[in-house]
Amino acid sequence: MLFVLSLVWFACTPKSSEDSGTIEADPTLEWSSPEDWGSLEVGAVTLEWVDARGKEMLAEVWYPARPDADAVAEPYPPLGLGGEAIRSADADTRFGAYPLVAFSHGYGGIRFQSIYLTEFLASHGFVVVSPQHRYNTFLDMDDDHLLDVTLQRPGDVMESVDEVLRRSAIPGDHLNGLVEDERYAIVGHSFGAFTSMIVGGGELDIDGVVDRCETSGGSLCGIIDELTDELLASHRMTDPRAVVTVPLAPGVWYAFGPDGVSAPGLESVRQPLVLGGDADPVLDYGEEIHPCYENMASPKTFVNFHDAGHYAFSNMCDLAPFITDECDGVDGGWSDVAEVQRLSRTIVLAHIRQQMTGEVLDQPYTAAEWLSDTPGVTVEQE
Repeated sequence: MLFVLSLVWFACTPKSSEDSGTIEADPTLEWSSPEDWGSLEVGAVTLEWVDARGKEMLAEVWYPARPDADAVAEPYPPLGLGGEAIRSADADTRFGAYPLVAFSHGYGGIRFQSIYLTEFLASHGFVVVSPQHRYNTFLDMDDDHLLDVTLQRPGDVMESVDEVLRRSAIPGDHLNGLVEDERYAIVGHSFGAFTSMIVGGGELDIDGVVDRCETSGGSLCGIIDELTDELLASHRMTDPRAVVTVPLAPGVWYAFGPDGVSAPGLESVRQPLVLGGDADPVLDYGEEIHPCYENMASPKTFVNFHDAGHYAFSNMCDLAPFITDECDGVDGGWSDVAEVQRLSRTIVLAHIRQQMTGEVLDQPYTAAEWLSDTPGVTVEQE
């Protein structure tokens, strides 16, 4: 699963020099500390296409870029969220192909809802693709489509990965040469975390949802009468190419078990790093978030950001601070959102890069080591 351990990401690839005819080596991307913004400029492009299912798709892609010297970052349309990415900047292919990350947004979120993380990963040499889950954003929310949304979310992720890989192989395409390896890390927030656990190896069990709905209720109870094994079998779910899984504020663990009490279907989630906040007002920490981690198999890591709410792992406090008082931060008795994002993006980068590339220099920045003495944070690891 891991590349050979090295102090650089990729081996040098010889190429011809037009000036001298000699063989030169491509430059190598030097390691950059996960604590800081990366050494690369970041570009962003919106993809639109019709996928293999016949579904019209929309996705955002962030990538290492070489923008014009006078280029400036533009807000993400149509909401005016500001970031660091330069729209449609030329790709930076000096360092060969980059590792791939997929991101799944939350219920009522949007594809660029967590740019604090997606742009950050791109600055460190990742390509990140985030599909927009139709009828499940705050621009087009329609719970009449909840069953289809639930079933199609994993496929949205996989089809987006397929599209990035396809375009990367097309000479002249904006994404040409950026990605070669089909393996990727899957990151998701809230409903996207549930999606990430499916894509990253989890096996759904309808009986667990039925039992939970009969005894305690749950997030999927409104569609349970329509959910069947046949429907599940007709959609793409788990993807073996997703080799690292990072659920942010996850829930609905009981959908991976036969009885609503245990969830053996989560034991197959690959290389999980689970993040949550014990003050989450949307998904209860003890009933929803931590049981996801408890039911996963080792090796696994869980990070509890004390007093963090549900939206600290997104830019929703920049997009719509009125939706929750957790955006008040320490003045309102919550954790500081910016600090949670700074800490979380560091450990997410270190985890993904170490697992995908074998980068030994990331070890001190993994959660168990880097956060061991950090106030307001508890790390569990098995």
